[in-house]
Amino acid sequence: MPSRSGHDRRLGAVRSHLARGSASSARRTPLRLGVIGLDSSHGVGFASDLSSPSSPHQHATVVACVECGTGYKGGPVIESMSGNLPKHAEQMAAFGAPAVDTVASLLDQVDGVFLTSWDGRVRLDQAMEVLRRRRPMFMDKPIAASLAEVLAIYTIARALDVPVFSSSSLRWLPGCVSAKAAGVSPGGGGIIGADITSPCPFESQFKPKPDLFHCESSTDDPV
Repeated sequence: MPSRSGHDRRLGAVRSHLARGSASSARRTPLRLGVIGLDSSHGVGFASDLSSPSSPHQHATVVACVECGTGYKGGPVIESMSGNLPKHAEQMAAFGAPAVDTVASLLDQVDGVFLTSWDGRVRLDQAMEVLRRRRPMFMDKPIAASLAEVLAIYTIARALDVPVFSSSSLRWLPGCVSAKAAGVSPGGGGIIGADITSPCPFESQFKPKPDLFHCESSTDDPV
């Protein structure tokens, strides 16, 4: 799970995009957010940070979640992630965000969405349902399973004027922030390249894995 400082910075960015689509700046009640997809731990991290009494984001709270798939319990999920669902659902309930059965039920309760399903193959269907209901959306990586699906999501979002935003939290890790600051400071010399390593498990159900890419962009920027 990303560090708390990484979550705090990303939550600020997410909230600014979600607020633009829900007129939350005029709200006195907290912005109600929902999480779609509990195979990743990131949705739990968002709920944890937003439920903390010390959170700087008291204007927002996660109120509900959907476990996985295209809006139903027991939908497609990556094999190695399947064991996470009961644990993450229990953790979400403890943060005041119980699981509901469908994306439609979730959208009835929320002003904006964290889309955190880890399987890119289900993202297009999930995103389209959110966009049809005009709910602003943060999409954790991967956005979708192919470039064509990514472009479809952003095209529809722009057509409907629904704010969407995607990013990895890695850019906000303390080491990355420090390196960037050093590189742009006077006399810093700049950053000319980076070598990056990361875990990369492969499973029999991914031959080939269709979403071996991650995009960071929003409806305010070109894809």
